[in-house]
Amino acid sequence: MKKGLSMIAAGLLSITGLEQAEAQQTYTRYEAHTPQGQEALASMRKAITVLKERGCKDPISWYYQGAMHWTPDVSFGTYLEQNPLCPSYTKSSPALSAGWENCASHNSTGPSSDIHFLPWHRMFLIYFESIIREVSGDSKFAIPYWNYGSNYIMPKEFQAADGGSLYEESRRISLNKGKPIDDVAKARISAYLRQLNQIHDYETFNDQLNQGLHGFMHVYIGGQDGTFNPIYNTVVNDEYDPGCGKGCGMMAEVPSAGFDPIFWLHHSNVDRLYQNYLVDNANITLAQLESVQWPYNFFKIEKTSNDFTSAEVKFSMPEVLADISSINYQYDERPKLKAAEAAKAKAPLLHESVLVSTKPEIEVKHNNPAKLHINARTALKPMLLETSKSRLILEVTASYKESSKGHYDVFVGLPADIEPTSKQAMENYFVGTISFFVNDPQVKGGTHTFRYDITDELVAAKIDSESFDISVVKTYGPEKGVVTIEKVTLQTLK
Repeated sequence: MKKGLSMIAAGLLSITGLEQAEAQQTYTRYEAHTPQGQEALASMRKAITVLKERGCKDPISWYYQGAMHWTPDVSFGTYLEQNPLCPSYTKSSPALSAGWENCASHNSTGPSSDIHFLPWHRMFLIYFESIIREVSGDSKFAIPYWNYGSNYIMPKEFQAADGGSLYEESRRISLNKGKPIDDVAKARISAYLRQLNQIHDYETFNDQLNQGLHGFMHVYIGGQDGTFNPIYNTVVNDEYDPGCGKGCGMMAEVPSAGFDPIFWLHHSNVDRLYQNYLVDNANITLAQLESVQWPYNFFKIEKTSNDFTSAEVKFSMPEVLADISSINYQYDERPKLKAAEAAKAKAPLLHESVLVSTKPEIEVKHNNPAKLHINARTALKPMLLETSKSRLILEVTASYKESSKGHYDVFVGLPADIEPTSKQAMENYFVGTISFFVNDPQVKGGTHTFRYDITDELVAAKIDSESFDISVVKTYGPEKGVVTIEKVTLQTLK
């Protein structure tokens, strides 16, 4: 865990949640294109205009809040030392506070902390939301979400024609010009959403949402159009990050993603999907939270006679579980999940039993897919008749080299005469993606174990459920880059 300088705050709080009065009120997060969403964006624009004027040492400033997600590696050189956005960011002072670089899904110094992806970002949004509420003066403010699964044009407040504090030049140019998401990306978004609706355990849902739709939209929104990245103070191209082409925008790079205002609407939509999952399924358990230690440190805004200050808030894992399970907001498309309703959700599926495991050590790259045969060696048909009680989970451990960019799609039982990029393949055989939205400026490479719920595909497919093929195909991203399939495991989850 990274340690930095002392926090700049009014004091250290030891509390769970926001003030009791605020916690009793239920806020509503609206889709950004609705009239209520437009009102919220007006408040957000007003507040971020103010927050961008506050120095990078101030925990409630736009820069500091973005840096809490991550910041560029100081090894990038003189560009950072000369960055006017934060003159204090130099090699002699690589970080201002332990509050920086705390995103739970980008730990590069220890065991994977990805299990914290959804809870950490939920807490991050809650505290940023309260900052906007105070600074804007909008007592009803809640962060809108951009439902890019049905509204394909980025909200106009973020586009170039608006030019306000929510606009960022370092994005995909077509989105900034008000153009819709392209058809290829639309198909991928739809495929990701279908898969997420078929998952019934937290670990698999968290992994697939993180590595699939979440990471894809980061890279797509950021684009590779060669725009100047103000957080790096230069153009982040292939020379810096292989696979970036002419240059990756802010959202496409982990260290600069949190500085683009669209980041908050993207993660509000991710949290909406998380909340929808919780209506019918069990949340993360305390044991899962405690399996890998991670800091949950945020800043609570406090109003003074003529300004604002802040106080650091630290959470234990039991406090995190309590707060993410009893939130003070709801989404406009469905009512708030009450505690009583949550208790009725399906009991967590936690017992795993390995059926077969292999170590193929097969490389996958552009125009070089991989096919793996799975022989379960056990009768699965009875289990597939009671899918509410047990699920089949496929785990694929993969590593990358040369470039972390690109998406490698995983299919179950894909016939040889069906193109992997076709609608038929994505709707009937696609189970998820291998992708690495990671912070790896020197491309040292990395490994991750991806989880896929393949139960519904096996039920629907006209194949032998106890002996079938897994196909891995690079279908999206730059030609450069290789992943190695190191291990494949099929297991039951009950």
